Amino acid sequence: MASDSGSLPGLIVKDTRTGKTLTIPIHSGGYVDATAFANIKDSNGEGIMIYDEGSRNTACVKSEVSHLNADDGSLQYRNHDIGDLFGQGYGFAENTSLLVFGYLPNEEQRRALDNAFAQSMLDQLNCLSTIHSFPRDAPMMTMIMGGLSACNALEPQLIPVHTDRDVYGEAPSIDEHVIRTLSALAVVVAACYCHQQSLPFRNPRSELRFMENMLYMMSHLDTGSDRPNAQQVRCLEDLVLLHSEHGTCNATAAFLHTASTRADPISCLLAGLAAIYGPMHGGSNIVTYHQIQKIGKAENIPAVIAEVKGRKRRLYGFGHRIYRAIDPRATLLKRFMQDRALEGIEMSPLLEVALELERIIDTDEYFTSRRLKANTDLYTVLAYKSMCASTPSCDSEHSLTQGDSGIPEELVFPFICISRAQGFLAHWRELIGELSCKYWLLPISLRNSKLADTMATSANIYWASYTTSN
Repeated sequence: MASDSGSLPGLIVKDTRTGKTLTIPIHSGGYVDATAFANIKDSNGEGIMIYDEGSRNTACVKSEVSHLNADDGSLQYRNHDIGDLFGQGYGFAENTSLLVFGYLPNEEQRRALDNAFAQSMLDQLNCLSTIHSFPRDAPMMTMIMGGLSACNALEPQLIPVHTDRDVYGEAPSIDEHVIRTLSALAVVVAACYCHQQSLPFRNPRSELRFMENMLYMMSHLDTGSDRPNAQQVRCLEDLVLLHSEHGTCNATAAFLHTASTRADPISCLLAGLAAIYGPMHGGSNIVTYHQIQKIGKAENIPAVIAEVKGRKRRLYGFGHRIYRAIDPRATLLKRFMQDRALEGIEMSPLLEVALELERIIDTDEYFTSRRLKANTDLYTVLAYKSMCASTPSCDSEHSLTQGDSGIPEELVFPFICISRAQGFLAHWRELIGELSCKYWLLPISLRNSKLADTMATSANIYWASYTTSN
């Protein structure tokens, strides 16, 4: 129990088994220490544990990186509202500086950071042979994970378990790891795309900004120029900023669980990417887009809504574990596409399906009573695919955009990973630099004897059928 418990409001807990009471301090921020409940003991001296399936109401870390407000649907990066950052010309380096280092850089600082990224990218090119060993039709995320592992394998001196020194001894070393990890991911994503599409990979250039180098490495150059199209770079920077941080979500927690063991940040990144790859997490952007593709036209929506109400299908793109108002990123994505339309860019006809879905969810009592609102999944892929679509200014010899289809679907999720890696590493720097950083012990599990019996029966059935068939 906290030493200043007398000055804090408290939660009075009475154990009806023993009649004893305990006052547990309520700290500023509205939380209590879970370990305090261990002081409530039964007659055998066993303390009480807190059971919170899925960590739905458990805070495991204190952070200044971002703040999510469930009631008003707001998201802040380091006390900057996401709406004030989006569309204001902030590039990857500016956003990395804000999230990871805590400040928006001036132009000189921005150039220095972009130059550091470019130099670090040049150090990661040895991973290309590993990427080229994959079949060209392999899923890109599997190639990306293999490429990142190759980056680590080529520099074992940066992996703590293979060295006798503290590789995170001071801030400069920590910051170098941040730059190396983001640069490695950029090179790997670009190389994987080039390998899949049989395009030439270009070595990064020191004078280009981070997102410019991303497109440059993919050989996506503006017609008659040796640089990527400025409009497309701006669009990418806006979208990447939007998805770069969202609190201690599942993937960030996976990253931090790994980081608390003092594993290197690329290994931690692999853990985070594996988590965000799931269809119930970052992969839901792709699942939602496929759902919209299958609906096809707005006139098919009533039948889909009827199936949802009849519990015959799940509707992706709506509802959120945190926000009770609309996801602020969904609002900004709609604004992004409206801006592209004003620039004369033809929108995908599937946008009409998404907008009509949102209109129905916002007005139908079945959904409004459940407080369902659009989330970022509804519009993310559509926004990426609206980038520079059908505009002559975005033509190039090796166009990343495909006719009027915008960014190809297989690249959307890798860009989301590059985006979210900034948030991962902001939390990592915060955690690794904290003097009181503790190893995140494995959560305690409670025995489920009913499940154990069921699993044993299932295993016996499987092995009996296996023996029979063989």
